[in-house]
Amino acid sequence: MRPRLVALATALLLAGAGLAQPVPKAAPVPAKEKEPAKEKEPVKEPRRLAPVNPNDVEVRLADGSRVRMTMVQENLEIVTKYGKLAIPTSEIRRIEFGIRPSEEVARRIDDAIRRLASDTFKDREKAANDLVAAGAPAFMALLKASKSKDLEVAQRAKAALDRLRQKVPESQLRTRDDDTIQTAEFTVAGRISAAAIKATTPIFGETALKVTDLRGIRWMGAHAEVELAVDASKYATNPTAWMDTGIDLSLDDDVVVTASGQIDLMSDGSGQYATGPTGNAQWGRSPNGQTPGALIGRIGENGPAFVVGESFKGPVKREGKLYLQIGTSPWRGGGNGPSGSFKVTIVGGRDTAER
Repeated sequence: MRPRLVALATALLLAGAGLAQPVPKAAPVPAKEKEPAKEKEPVKEPRRLAPVNPNDVEVRLADGSRVRMTMVQENLEIVTKYGKLAIPTSEIRRIEFGIRPSEEVARRIDDAIRRLASDTFKDREKAANDLVAAGAPAFMALLKASKSKDLEVAQRAKAALDRLRQKVPESQLRTRDDDTIQTAEFTVAGRISAAAIKATTPIFGETALKVTDLRGIRWMGAHAEVELAVDASKYATNPTAWMDTGIDLSLDDDVVVTASGQIDLMSDGSGQYATGPTGNAQWGRSPNGQTPGALIGRIGENGPAFVVGESFKGPVKREGKLYLQIGTSPWRGGGNGPSGSFKVTIVGGRDTAER
């Protein structure tokens, strides 16, 4: 028994000695190299638009081209039927020039108009040919002659007008004698007395612009912006009823018209005949050939109708007032006529209405 205990003790001592041996240290882990700090990206400043020089203008020439210039002329004298008026150009927002043929051309046109009433057939024919040959400058004179009380003169003028329209693009035919000057406070109709207007460009320097070569001048950033309601009870019941928006448009004006809302073409309470500004073609065509309920536009008293719908955008190819209408309701004659209105926003042109 005793020898066994001795052996056991000896074994335990040996084991303990083994356990007491130091544990080898693990190899040190190399430290990670620090990544270089990323440079912060510079904060981008918001892009800022350069301020518009209050004298910067867009000049529209007779050939339809446009040039951006800086106005140098300080004042313009306007001859009106009430007298002369001097307006600082810094107060002007827009100018639309009337028809300005040269004195020689104006003299020939007036002479040809008189000869339309000649007793000699040869003279009348030559007069009509001369007016057509004169081109766009003769348009207004022929238009007035076409309404002459002398039926023969009116008939010859209408025939010459038809020939002129085939020869000259519609966009070049103007109907205004007076210049129209829109300021920040009011609008003046008259004639600018100066033969030229001074402006400058970085490339060509100061230039005297002949008034006879101009169609319009727009001060940059100046345009009308109005909001209207087109009432279906007034403008969806009669195909000849048009709403005068008060917005006067000139050739190549950029205009944007947007419309929203809903009208009911037959207010019977069912809601089955409600529509937005695009109208509904399933109800056929209105008497004027448009989609019932669609918002329709027209420029000038005799201009062709076009669809506005929810949105219309573009340079216009006629000049005159902008009129709006709603495609006539097929049920306008009943007791439950159209109701509601479209909300219309117009941006562009010149606001002539007192609002």
